[in-house]
Amino acid sequence: MSEPPRLAGEPLLGRRDLFGIALVGVVVAASSLIAYSEKLCPAGGSAERHRTVAFFVLSIGPLLHAWSCRSPTASIFSIRPALSLPLAIATLISVALQALVLLPLFRPVFRAESLDAHHVLLVLGCSVAVVVAVELAKLVDRRRHSRTPRSSSGAMAH
Repeated sequence: MSEPPRLAGEPLLGRRDLFGIALVGVVVAASSLIAYSEKLCPAGGSAERHRTVAFFVLSIGPLLHAWSCRSPTASIFSIRPALSLPLAIATLISVALQALVLLPLFRPVFRAESLDAHHVLLVLGCSVAVVVAVELAKLVDRRRHSRTPRSSSGAMAH
């Protein structure tokens, strides 16, 4: 709520918004394909294992991205309060529901396989990529706008 409202004549989605949407889409797609890759997912390289890794990247990445969306310009590390209890609860519930896929009862339904430590780290690394990309884009945007007068409003975190 510290951002000024957009002007009535401005489009709903500005350039920064559209860039942010494209950035997130490209990073999530790329990180999912990297996670699905045969080269990074070699141990037990079954199709089910690759699919399970990609599923978790596609589901956990956006949950982590939600934390970056708390501000269109401020870093995730500078937002106060640092912990949003409703967002934390929603994130934990979502991860717990996704983890149900790994239970032996549901594995055949989702054609999933259990993940070893290597694959869990791969999922986490690829899932965090979207947060890193958005935070870097916000940093560049803050530096660029600190040198020039502020133009059209828009959120980078989409």
